[in-house]
Amino acid sequence: MYRTTSLPLPCCHPFVLPPAPRQQRRTRPALSGTRLRGSASGGRGQRRTARSPLGAAAAMPFFLPDEARSLPPPPLVNKGSVWLGLTGWLAALLDNGFAHRPVLRAGVHRQILFVTVGWFAGYFLVKRTEYVHAKLDRELLDYVRRHPEDFKEPEKKRIGELLEDFYPVR
Repeated sequence: MYRTTSLPLPCCHPFVLPPAPRQQRRTRPALSGTRLRGSASGGRGQRRTARSPLGAAAAMPFFLPDEARSLPPPPLVNKGSVWLGLTGWLAALLDNGFAHRPVLRAGVHRQILFVTVGWFAGYFLVKRTEYVHAKLDRELLDYVRRHPEDFKEPEKKRIGELLEDFYPVR
């Protein structure tokens, strides 16, 4: 899975996650956030989860898990936010053009909405990419720490040992 080289791996992300904690297995499934729909509600005994007070972010742990909270947040003005904000604005302009409305003057509220949605989507995508890169860095650095024989430090050579002898030709 990992390619072994004799060179040390550079850290390509400035933030590295702490080591992942080992999770303990539960003996019984937890039913604290769930309730059963039985015959009283007309259901067929299906389990339904209660809504989280944190909203949709807590409902999608695959997008940004809790361990990503240890990373510092990205800046509000970043490349992903700017590009997706401009994409949202262009989508609003295209919507105006396809509907035969004045492109820039019609639906300014929709233009602002599309820019805002694009901006926040870009912000969270940047946050996700930083988490993914930090997780990859953590795994690679852990692998390097566990297999030091594959990643030996090259012995330091002086500059005179690297260069060939100089003989001027006249």
